[in-house]
Amino acid sequence: MATTPSPYLSLEMLNTALPLRHPSNPFLVKTASFARKPVVRARCSRLPESHESDKENGSTALQEDLKYLVKLGAGSIAGAAAIKYGSIIFPEITRPNLTEALLIISIPVLVSIMLLIRQSRAAD
Repeated sequence: MATTPSPYLSLEMLNTALPLRHPSNPFLVKTASFARKPVVRARCSRLPESHESDKENGSTALQEDLKYLVKLGAGSIAGAAAIKYGSIIFPEITRPNLTEALLIISIPVLVSIMLLIRQSRAAD
């Protein structure tokens, strides 16, 4: 005996994705899910006194950030000028020298290795 389909929506039908055709493009098919999604709500629970101190801390943090950005911009401009015009002021730095290049690279590495060894011995 065959059962007749119910005119009402069942839970299984609500959780399945149904294809929808876009009105302007009949070849574009979207799927819609009627599953219930959880709702999350947040509430601010700050006291009025803490709001004033947060405002002051925020303004000082903003000033520190602006100072940092100004220093970063000035350093970037100075570095770019040194790279671009450094060969005019100091022409010897543009002449290739393998010994100087190896020393420039190896001396900081050796110094950092020695400092790390000294710190690890001092920690023991």
